[in-house]
Amino acid sequence: MEEITVHLKGTLKMKVDLGLFDYTVHDLDFSKDSKIIGCDGLQNISITHFDILTTKTGDLNITINAVLWNPSIVEIAPVGILQFALYYKGAYFGISESDYSDLVMGDNFLFLSGLLNPDVPTDSLNDMFGHYLNGDDVPMTALGVGCSIPLYSPSVSSLNLSISLLGAESGVIVSGYMQMNKAEITAGIQAGIFVDPTVLLLSNTFGSKTLLIQLHQDITFHGLKIGKYYSAESSVVRWKNITIPPYSEVLTWALPIEMDTTTNPEAFKQTLIDEVQNGIVDLRVNGTMTFVMGNYVCTPYYIQDTYNICTEDNVAACGINLTSSASPSRSIQRTVSFSTTLKMKVEDLSKLISEQNS
Repeated sequence: MEEITVHLKGTLKMKVDLGLFDYTVHDLDFSKDSKIIGCDGLQNISITHFDILTTKTGDLNITINAVLWNPSIVEIAPVGILQFALYYKGAYFGISESDYSDLVMGDNFLFLSGLLNPDVPTDSLNDMFGHYLNGDDVPMTALGVGCSIPLYSPSVSSLNLSISLLGAESGVIVSGYMQMNKAEITAGIQAGIFVDPTVLLLSNTFGSKTLLIQLHQDITFHGLKIGKYYSAESSVVRWKNITIPPYSEVLTWALPIEMDTTTNPEAFKQTLIDEVQNGIVDLRVNGTMTFVMGNYVCTPYYIQDTYNICTEDNVAACGINLTSSASPSRSIQRTVSFSTTLKMKVEDLSKLISEQNS
């Protein structure tokens, strides 16, 4: 409720300080209506952190940090463990429970966690992950189920909260670098078709290990498609699943770029060549990716508006350090050759990367 009226009635004993002496008044009648701001359905709630963890059995545990604003002077301490049913576009995602909590005036900091519904529709899960990974806020509904103190359960069960998960702050692709030298890349762009064994730096912001098993991504430059990343169905390069540990970044050479600029205007090609010569190219990807978290396989539509691909002599500009002996690039650089038509010999690259994957 927005406001409640409390009626106070009784007798008062009042002491008056008159300077030289005190005067006390007894049995003074008192009757007063006082208005108190209610909790207003606790509608002012913000999500400060969202994460996904994997249990030992492969279930996904959704964790949420929330700030719940109570506009009323009415406080309940303790209010117990709160339970909410989470929905995304009508699909039931599971029950989320808070820690043992108080409800105080002003900000209330809640930690909520619960297992993802194992029967959640695949399309709903893909849609939610797609929006989140694309950096979009994800609107959800939290319906009160009850709380651990029965006295307050009816009030909690009446709650209908609109919450919004903040979209991912960074893309899955952090950056990358091309292993061909600038002259080879330029020749490939001019020829129209070639493959660069590009190294990508991929990021996982979740607390769950992520296994990337398939990619169907178009690569665009200044609004025009210039290539794609190989997927699991590639007949050129044998796919190798990419494991990204929790809260980690991984360098991988399992995603070479298949370039095709045959239909691009010559002026456009020259712009692309100019950026290559400058050592850094700003690209965009869109398409689907398939990854595994625990027992769940997700295939969201993923868009990343910008990420930088550098030439190998300029990797520092893309935040990549090649001083580590674990760098995946060292054994496959400078291996690309062109035929008389400047088409890459893809069978050579296929053999090369297959050897590296084995």
